[in-house]
Amino acid sequence: MQDNDSLAIKDLVATASPIIKTLVDTFVTPKLEQFRDKFKDDSKINLLPSESHFTEYYHRTYKRLIVVSTLVFNNSQRLLSEIFLPLTLTNKNDDKLKVKISGYPQEISDEFSNILITDTAGMGKSTLMKVIFIDIVNNNIGIPIFIELRRLSANKKLLQEIQEQINALDKSLDLELLRTLLAEGGFVIILDGYDEISLVDRDVVTADIQDF
Repeated sequence: MQDNDSLAIKDLVATASPIIKTLVDTFVTPKLEQFRDKFKDDSKINLLPSESHFTEYYHRTYKRLIVVSTLVFNNSQRLLSEIFLPLTLTNKNDDKLKVKISGYPQEISDEFSNILITDTAGMGKSTLMKVIFIDIVNNNIGIPIFIELRRLSANKKLLQEIQEQINALDKSLDLELLRTLLAEGGFVIILDGYDEISLVDRDVVTADIQDF
């Protein structure tokens, strides 16, 4: 990577700090405070994720997703914004319904709670998922959680992976409290790479995702 590219990445990561703080202050803190008040008599309430868990998670994930490696440039690293081109999504039930997206698809997200994007390998789905995560953070839209589905298996459930991502520094979070918190709403769960799930585990993981 050229020095100019490295400086640009460092600048973006540094700029992310106040953006992430705004996101946590706007969405995460009020949700956690409301949840703590609602479940204050639960003996496990101290095992709930804290604001610091989310802050650390966003710094770590933002830094990881803002840069991508691409074979086009000899497997060198590039800023996500440099290589992404807006994609046009077509409704498989009505090919006249098309929407061009360059970030978080607010319009269709308001209409549909679950959105499945399919295409052949190499068409930019994973890049789009990263762009959506970054856009949510940059524009203070909600509470995004980015999950790489290849990390799931018959022995690793989706909820466990979310727990590990949010709680990378401390493994004491309570799964049931986390499940209840997620069920309260306000989260944007981004699942990337369905085709990368092991074929041996795909049926089990698919059922787990559907249950979630």
